[in-house]
Amino acid sequence: MPQHSDYRGYWVQEYSGLMSLAARLRFPRHVEEQFLEDYFKQTVVTSRLASLAGFLIWVSYAVLDYWFLPPDVSDGVAHSL
Repeated sequence: MPQHSDYRGYWVQEYSGLMSLAARLRFPRHVEEQFLEDYFKQTVVTSRLASLAGFLIWVSYAVLDYWFLPPDVSDGVAHSL
């Protein structure tokens, strides 16, 4: 690494062209397919658990709203269902 008094300028100078290279970054088709298959296998369970957790939180707020509403309002909500 060259000696510079301003390292920030050095970093900008050295890495300024990376974004244009990243837009053109491509891998062979079989490598991309292997990556996507592996990524799906690793994230499918997490995604489903996150969706389930979100649904359970949403339902729990509905139950809490019903429990904490005043009796006259909660009776009206129960009859409207």
